[in-house]
Amino acid sequence: MAIIATRRDWPEAPQRFQSADGRLVAVLDPDRCGVRLRGTDLGVWSVTLTRDGEVIHTGDPMVTPGGSGIAYDLSAPLDADVVYEAHAGGAVLTQVAVHTGGLPFEWGMVTPLADPDKGLMLRTVADTPTLGRSARQKLSAVPSSRLQAGGWDIPTDAAQGWTWLAGFPDASKALAERDAIMEALSLGPVYFRPETSIGFPPMWALPGDVSATKQGDAWTVSCTLTPITAPATADLPAWAPGTSYARVAATRGSFTELARTSKTFLELVGF
Repeated sequence: MAIIATRRDWPEAPQRFQSADGRLVAVLDPDRCGVRLRGTDLGVWSVTLTRDGEVIHTGDPMVTPGGSGIAYDLSAPLDADVVYEAHAGGAVLTQVAVHTGGLPFEWGMVTPLADPDKGLMLRTVADTPTLGRSARQKLSAVPSSRLQAGGWDIPTDAAQGWTWLAGFPDASKALAERDAIMEALSLGPVYFRPETSIGFPPMWALPGDVSATKQGDAWTVSCTLTPITAPATADLPAWAPGTSYARVAATRGSFTELARTSKTFLELVGF
C-alpha cells in the first residue's frame, strides 16, 4: 500500500459524533485514521473508555479533572460501525455510536506506538504477502512402539513482507516520503491497518529490516512485519495529535496568560 496522507474515503472535514446526553463527543481524524474523544460533565475524576467492549489506548483510564477529559483511539477499525462507552464504578456513564472512514483499495495505515504523530497512509506496490501461521514441531521415535513422541507449539500468525511506494502521486516528494516511512518503521511496535477488502486483518507488529529501492523517480520501501501481542493499555499518559505541554508552553507566555485563557482542562489542552 502506498504512502502518504491522502484522505480519500475519510471525510474532508472532520466528522463529529455526539452521545445522546452530549457528554461524550467523537471526532474523526482523517490524517491518521483515528478518533478523537472528549468527555465533559462526567461527574467523576476518571473513566475507562472502551470501543465495542475493548479498552482503548489512552482511555485506561481517561483522567477527567473537573469531569472533563480527552483520549485518542489510534487503532480504530476502518469503515466500521463502533460504539464508544465511558465506564466508571461498574456502570456505563454515556456512549456514542461512530462510523469510521475507510481507505482506497491497496492502501493502509501504519501507526508507530512510540510516536503516533509519525503515522502514515501507505500504498502497496507489490503482491500482497502470504497470510499464514507458523509453528514448531518435533517428533522422535520411541523404542518398541509404532507411535512417536514429540512436542509442538500452537500455530501463531507468521511474519508478513510488505512493500510500499514513496513518491506517489507526487514524485517530487519521494525522498521525504521515503525517509518518513523508514523512520516510522524504525520506532518499534506499530499498528498496521490494511484496507479492509484486501482481506488482511489489522495487527500489532514489530518491523524487521527496512530497505529502500529506487524505482525511476519514486522509491519503494520494504519491511517484514512480525505480529505481536497488543501492548498494554493501563495507565498510559494522555495523548492526542497536537496536544502536549510543549504546545501549551508555546501558546502561553506566562502563568497569568495561562490562568486567563484556561479556565478548564479542555481549554488548557486545546482539544
